[in-house]
Amino acid sequence: MRASKKQNTEANLKKGQYFQFIVSKLSKNKPLSDESAQINFDNLNNVRSEKYKGSKKLKPITTLPKNQIPFDIPKNWIWLTIKDVTKLTDNLNIQKELRPNDLVNYVDISCIDNNNLKIKEVKTSQVDELSSRARRILKKDFFLYSLVRPYLNNMAIVEKEKELMIGSTGFAVFESFYLQNEFLKSWLLSPFIKDYFLEMISGFNSPSISMNQFLDTPIPVAPIEEQKAIVSFFNSLESNNNEEFNTLPNDLIDGIVKLDKLEEFSSVLFENIENRKLLIPQLKQSILQEAIQGRLTADWRASRKLSGPDTEAAIELLKRIKAEKEQLVKDKKIKKEKTLPPIGEEEIPFELPDGWVWCRLGDLCSKTGAGSTPKGGRAAYPNYGIKFLRSQNIYDEGIRYDGIVFISKTTHEKMKGTKVQAEDLLLNITGGSIGRCCIVPKDFDTANINQHVTIIRSVILETGYYLHKIIGSPYFQNMILEVQTGAGREGLAKNKMDNILIAFPPLEEQKAIVEKVESLIQKCQVLGQEIERSEANAQMLMQAVLKEAFLPAEASAQAGEGEVEVVEV
Repeated sequence: MRASKKQNTEANLKKGQYFQFIVSKLSKNKPLSDESAQINFDNLNNVRSEKYKGSKKLKPITTLPKNQIPFDIPKNWIWLTIKDVTKLTDNLNIQKELRPNDLVNYVDISCIDNNNLKIKEVKTSQVDELSSRARRILKKDFFLYSLVRPYLNNMAIVEKEKELMIGSTGFAVFESFYLQNEFLKSWLLSPFIKDYFLEMISGFNSPSISMNQFLDTPIPVAPIEEQKAIVSFFNSLESNNNEEFNTLPNDLIDGIVKLDKLEEFSSVLFENIENRKLLIPQLKQSILQEAIQGRLTADWRASRKLSGPDTEAAIELLKRIKAEKEQLVKDKKIKKEKTLPPIGEEEIPFELPDGWVWCRLGDLCSKTGAGSTPKGGRAAYPNYGIKFLRSQNIYDEGIRYDGIVFISKTTHEKMKGTKVQAEDLLLNITGGSIGRCCIVPKDFDTANINQHVTIIRSVILETGYYLHKIIGSPYFQNMILEVQTGAGREGLAKNKMDNILIAFPPLEEQKAIVEKVESLIQKCQVLGQEIERSEANAQMLMQAVLKEAFLPAEASAQAGEGEVEVVEV
């Protein structure tokens, strides 16, 4: 019977956990072989010199310094980095070196079966059908490791080489020397590597680690014969061949069997709590991005089209906003501002659904502008009076009143241009909190702001709720980063902000988007709370299991007598 995807995934996770368990146990026991760490290092250097024979760029390698060693390993093992035991493949610029109609056997990340850790398909495509990412040369026994979302374990070894076989630059592609491929694979599946890469991941749409980060990753290197023993043990697990279990000491095998029987340990291990915690904010960002591109309300638009209701088109709404803004100027309620430039095709970041239009943020607002700080230092802030909001008070979910300060009514009147009104948007425009934005509650009385916060006041107040979602989206946050000014690039100028493009739907669809987003964000928050509750329980359970599985037998026996320090691996 073929194993299910879930079974294969759990088997991969167990292999990584077992590998780390084996290293921990062997570090406390007598080495499996008589080969010393120096001989191990010398043997590696000999193999490495042969692999790079003739290369003038080969630099000597050194073991990791003590302050960089992650945990204890057997005395005859050595800590190195992945770049010390691998050789990167060459790149081929297929657009330059091949003809447009030449056929290439292409492997991208979608071609990897991360349940079985194999290449499941190879795409045969013409050169002119492929992007510049297709350039990693693949050969038999080469190792592919996806730098994009490394926590998904998209890795494989080329088992069958094809002519003109090329991989995506999303992979680190290399040949491993001195290390057994399966030994390296087990290390890359270990809990240590999962946590190590999660700390370095960056990027929203394609969270990744860099090639240099991957190559600088530490790896424990065992003598060749010990690598073979460990690989043979894992092969016996996969084939259920108990006769090959004797490649490792009996006490180590007993420990692994015991570990496997601990159902609570497995449930904690495979829960991936930390991974889920990291994905919650990413999920929220995905929701906001999908919202402002109209994907969350595709069904809403389809149903409205079928029922045929009268809905004011976005272009007509924009005309109405323009007319109301002109009337406000005529009535001298707001000042006339410089007309914003027309939108060029080269500025448009993505395609809009039918019925939507592009406009600039300033087109929708009766006011945008930052406040100022009263003179006089602390003396300018009485113990009570008008609330004076600073960047530390502005959060995406609302105003926080911790550390709130006040100004007098006289000062408030002098700063009447930045009086805060109900349903205003308040956006942090400087410093580390730049981009945080809240919407002022409907029942809010009044307040003022300092120079690190700007007011965004919609001509039509209902539109402000949709703008709040846009400002929180990856698109708008990236635009803030792009248009910052100042020596430290930490300030969002009014003219830059007003010119940011806004994907603008009809008002009724804006309301539908806000409702949908808030419903989904609420579900994310509930999920986050559940993860936090389970984490506390999981940590207590993990401590108990690790004491049982990882400590030497004599230490475990003392656990009932007093506190025993848990070995961290």
